[in-house]
Amino acid sequence: MGDATWQVPVPLAATVRCESRRYYRFPITYWAGTGPSLCLVEVIPDGGAGQPTVVLHGLETDWGYSLTNSIEHAASAVADLVPTAILDPRSVRWVQAPEDEDEGWREVTFGTCRYDGGADRWRFENPSWKDTEPVRFDEATGDPEVFYATEYRPIPDDDRVELRLDHSDCHERRTGRCSLELDAPSDDERSEASWGYCRGLADVASLWMFVKNYLRETDCELGGVSEAVDAARSGWSAPYGTIGDVDAKQVARAYELYRHRAPGAAWIESECWSFGDGQHRWCAARHAGLAVPIELHVVRRRLDNDPAPNVPLADSDD
Repeated sequence: MGDATWQVPVPLAATVRCESRRYYRFPITYWAGTGPSLCLVEVIPDGGAGQPTVVLHGLETDWGYSLTNSIEHAASAVADLVPTAILDPRSVRWVQAPEDEDEGWREVTFGTCRYDGGADRWRFENPSWKDTEPVRFDEATGDPEVFYATEYRPIPDDDRVELRLDHSDCHERRTGRCSLELDAPSDDERSEASWGYCRGLADVASLWMFVKNYLRETDCELGGVSEAVDAARSGWSAPYGTIGDVDAKQVARAYELYRHRAPGAAWIESECWSFGDGQHRWCAARHAGLAVPIELHVVRRRLDNDPAPNVPLADSDD
């Protein structure tokens, strides 16, 4: 790819990021078997041995035909966007990132051919998968002077955030209005894009913030969950009405979703936070006006005590 550039269609033009000509990062819409979906793409010109690498994040991972269909269309969408003169699909190493790190990364091999008619378009078919090592490309890679530090704190209000939510998992993308802004549902949708889904997450986030502050003030661990339940029953109410009488299971779920498996994001070169996990949970909390601490991965310079330029350290429970 080198210094080459290409014309990007609207609305992707505002979201394609070229990171110092080392890799390209952009969201793309593709056909997911039953409807359109969204994934994040990283195009790495030299992914090893001079071979370009394309990494697909957030791909639909249903088993069976739908997964085969999804990954073929996702690869085609990338090939349609990036001209063959810049990225030849026949020489690309395709990698599927997992939604959950425990599931493992996989390399995908396709049968590849051009569409009839001579157009610069490609068909991908008969995908096969094999396990592979994680593919990571960021400003900390290969630089012995820097490393990623993990901090548990909120994302500052003024920082830019990259969210990859579409009509299938976001009420605002589906209808034009965030469900937290509406007092009643407009339909009987039951998916993650329904009226009640993010309202439920926002209530869980609110409960966790109450419990977290209670534990800090009383110098207690979550092991004293009965005390936290009693405190929530007397001093907290669900702002969106999805939790009635608080019990131990609800407190444990709040801890699980917002602390034990806390949302996580990394500060990337284009000066925004990119989520690896929990973007939906974080977004619901943000729309509810809650500065929920999450796991943030920030590039730090070794033997340098100056804080990173994006934010000061704050609100650490660790």
